[in-house]
Amino acid sequence: MNEHRIFFTACFLFLTLLLLSIFSPSAFCKQKYTTDDFSADDYYLAGVIDEARSQYELAIKEYNQALALDSKLVDAYVSRGRCYGKLKNYKKAIADLARAIKMKPDSYNAYIERGNIYHAMRSYEHAIADFTKAIDIDPESSKAYTLRGYSHYFEGHFNLAIADEDKAIELNPKDNKAYQYRGYVYNKKGEYNQAVDDETAAINLVPYAGSAYAYKARAEAYYELARYDEAWDDVHKFQSFGIIADRDFLEKLKTDSGREK
Repeated sequence: MNEHRIFFTACFLFLTLLLLSIFSPSAFCKQKYTTDDFSADDYYLAGVIDEARSQYELAIKEYNQALALDSKLVDAYVSRGRCYGKLKNYKKAIADLARAIKMKPDSYNAYIERGNIYHAMRSYEHAIADFTKAIDIDPESSKAYTLRGYSHYFEGHFNLAIADEDKAIELNPKDNKAYQYRGYVYNKKGEYNQAVDDETAAINLVPYAGSAYAYKARAEAYYELARYDEAWDDVHKFQSFGIIADRDFLEKLKTDSGREK
């Protein structure tokens, strides 16, 4: 079952029920429902809605119910694994995703989600292996290249990281994360003008809080280019989104710019 289709179906059903309760409450309320009326897909859709609301513990309960009714519902294992990951219960997350992969070896989503879990665990080699498998399954996936490039960045494989982000951007020129992560690499390589260009591209694609860390990376690049006023502007921007500036970086910026803020 396609997760995107399920999500939009869940939203549609939720809105339909809401409208029925508003415009025909008496007719709606006369119908009695019990849990016996719910199918595995019903519980799964409820879990998708809870997950979309960041109610991960509730979503896990719904996925548990779905799997109790249909133990072969691969998407429920993938989604429950993702929720466990959000709660930092990585052991259970990996177990669910491994089971999903065993049941469906060509599950793109399972490899993507397990790669994300491995990345969060700082097991970057395992993450790279899973993202590579996702690419094998769907070679046109910009997301898989973006994520693999990010893991390569943390492993210090800067040229491989740039190659992956280049490919992600080729496949999807609006992939803001690919620009953002490639900018990180250029910062590490000391190629600060390229870093500014990439972080600016990321910010233009997804402005405001969605690019908080892109502002942070661009501030660091501006500092290295001695463009201190622009660095300060970006510091104020990412701080307004709740991101804390590195103390050492702020002290250097204050000293070299002759400003306190």
